[in-house]
Amino acid sequence: MPIFEDIPYQPPLLLNNRHLHSAFPVFFRQLPPLAYNREKIILRDGDFIDLDVTSAGNEKVVLLIHGFEGNSQSVYMRAMAQVFFKRRWDVVSMNLRGCSGEANHLFRSYHSGETGDLHEVIEYVINKKKYTQVTLVGFSLGANILLKYLGEQGVGINDYVKASIAVSAPCDLDKAEQGLHSVYAHWFLKSLIPKIKEKMKVHPNNILGSYIPKIKSIREFDDFYTAPVHGYNGVDDYYAQCSSIHFISKIKIPTLLLSAEDDPFLAPECIPYNAAERSEYFFLMSPKKGGHVAFVQFGQQGEYWAEKEAIKFAEKYTGATIYH
Repeated sequence: MPIFEDIPYQPPLLLNNRHLHSAFPVFFRQLPPLAYNREKIILRDGDFIDLDVTSAGNEKVVLLIHGFEGNSQSVYMRAMAQVFFKRRWDVVSMNLRGCSGEANHLFRSYHSGETGDLHEVIEYVINKKKYTQVTLVGFSLGANILLKYLGEQGVGINDYVKASIAVSAPCDLDKAEQGLHSVYAHWFLKSLIPKIKEKMKVHPNNILGSYIPKIKSIREFDDFYTAPVHGYNGVDDYYAQCSSIHFISKIKIPTLLLSAEDDPFLAPECIPYNAAERSEYFFLMSPKKGGHVAFVQFGQQGEYWAEKEAIKFAEKYTGATIYH
């Protein structure tokens, strides 16, 4: 599909700095509460995933997938949930393994290419037989998982899944990690390392033993834990096999990627212009500014730019009347 040109999005003047822009929603965005019910599903390997469901008996449902070390209560997840729920969609917010506030049972965890869990969740939602149409929305790491999943499924994707939206996807994991500022890496490691230490206590016979070396980057963490625990031959193999940029050409449902050129978590190689130009189904909107999973927009009934674009795209490809 043609790449969208001259995108009419500009951040507020005080948020022109990409780091400040990315941080603003995390620390300052105020959202009204949104009620949900928690549903625990047992995976085929005996582990579990918690889903937080906001339902009003609507015919359509959106499934949201959070980013690295996020959860269903991350501000971007709650904001997108409210935008869809307001337009009469039910919302299922997926907590990846170990991210719901309760440690998962197995030594393994979630990672950037774990599409099997997503597939089981989609099957679970569809098999409830409540919905006529499903839209998928992923953020950051969750966006990479989503794009990879769509490419793996190709023409075989379930007929109920009509459209998808990815926000700030690190489509090239290797380049994204190289471009990640050490401050952000340290932030993630502050939560990752304690999780692994606890896992080692619960699973003393794990393949890594009980010693954790000094880890200073996400690459080092992925090489020590993510790759070997999830069956990859080192970090380079993990990044190569799980980067969604290799799967976009096989996507066969309408899919929109919203990714800013100034995203401080991503490298330029993470924005797949060539894939968008060659694909019949893949749409790319890449404004010059927007930060990482931010796209702040004041006014607009409290809704940010990416959220409004996501609901417009979803309703266009589910046959609904677009809300203005």
